[in-house]
Amino acid sequence: MYAGLGNSGYDVDHYALDLDFDGERLAGTATLILHPTEPLSSFYLDFTGLSVMSVVVDGETAGFETADELLVRPLLPLTEDRAVAVVVEYQGAPSSIPNVAGRFRVGWHKSVDGWFALSEPAGAETWFPSNNHPLDKATFSLRITVPAGLVAVSSGVLREQKETVGGSTFVWESDDPIAPYLVALAIGDLERQTSISGEGVSIVNYFDDDVGPADRLIFDRQGEMVDFFAGLFGPYPFDEYGALVLETENVPAALETQTRATFGTQILALGEPVVAHELAHQWFGDSVSVADWSDVWLNESFATYAEWMWTGYSRGEAALAGEVESAYLTLSGAALVDSTGSAADAYQQALVAYPPPGTPQATDLFNASVYIRGGLALHVLRMELGDQRFFAVLQEWATTHRYGNASTNQFLDLVESFGGPGARQLMEQWLFSPALPPIDELDLHPPS
Repeated sequence: MYAGLGNSGYDVDHYALDLDFDGERLAGTATLILHPTEPLSSFYLDFTGLSVMSVVVDGETAGFETADELLVRPLLPLTEDRAVAVVVEYQGAPSSIPNVAGRFRVGWHKSVDGWFALSEPAGAETWFPSNNHPLDKATFSLRITVPAGLVAVSSGVLREQKETVGGSTFVWESDDPIAPYLVALAIGDLERQTSISGEGVSIVNYFDDDVGPADRLIFDRQGEMVDFFAGLFGPYPFDEYGALVLETENVPAALETQTRATFGTQILALGEPVVAHELAHQWFGDSVSVADWSDVWLNESFATYAEWMWTGYSRGEAALAGEVESAYLTLSGAALVDSTGSAADAYQQALVAYPPPGTPQATDLFNASVYIRGGLALHVLRMELGDQRFFAVLQEWATTHRYGNASTNQFLDLVESFGGPGARQLMEQWLFSPALPPIDELDLHPPS
């Protein structure tokens, strides 16, 4: 899926970005430690919208061309398994671009009083050159200078902050591998807030100073959430966690940017569940990333079901049951009955609106089905396996593929190893069958 994203022939081991943003234009030097997996006389980097000034490969000036991507032609061909440094100097006014997945625009955005990046699945290329595919994770460092008085926040850990002539410089580092689209970036009037979970995980939040007390309140239980999910999925996978909460006008979204999830204020009306959802992604989506975007249900269904489990934990098991029933009624077309006049007709419309989550459409990648039908699939699997085996599956998944990538077939293999062929077939029905399966145990059935 998305053949234009990512490039073959090499892996990136590390990104080092040195950026200067004056409020309008971005000047950058990106150093990529690149590891060829085959001999290369040329290679592509995902990069668009900014002007490339020079490219140096292994200390030698390289030829390059820019269009939808950056084509690099080294002076000498690169040999397999010999790492080289690729240094790209660039500048320009960054902006957002249309989203190949069919949602809001991605890339560089303006907040009410600052700027931020939302890059899933293809937006990182609006502000730094990369191999933008989840399969190519790398460690990451960012040195960025911004106008005096502003704060710059990214993924990982803040290593340095200092005032310079005409600005403020921040250095962020991620020692754990990260996919380019998951790198957080925000610049603005941001307030830092720190705490520690009961089990010792550092929580570092940044709030736009315009974010009011009611919106901040839904983040108060993050430490409790981290510990709750660690008890279900295994240890929190990174050095610290936090939220990046921005005053926005036209981006009603949140994104699981690694170690520091990004939230626009318009999405905060969803309350604590959206905070739980993005936190759960740190295990499912960030640490364990998809092998291909067609596997996106592995990210969104797991985070959705984690969100429902948090609701059950914090409000009682009846609340979890309510989430399950509500999701099923949505998928069966109950909300459409008034407009169609027929439960059977509404169900047929719902089947079109919510296709099977295991085969998402490229232009509608984040269809609600990958969230709620996939979440129901996990709930049904839990009932099939029982809690002990179900959570053993989730912990095995999170541990075996920690900092790596995995596919739907690998998850189905794992399910089969714990629950036998019947459990695998059950999951396949929920993931791939055009018809909505019944949940007999809960007396939930599609209209006949």
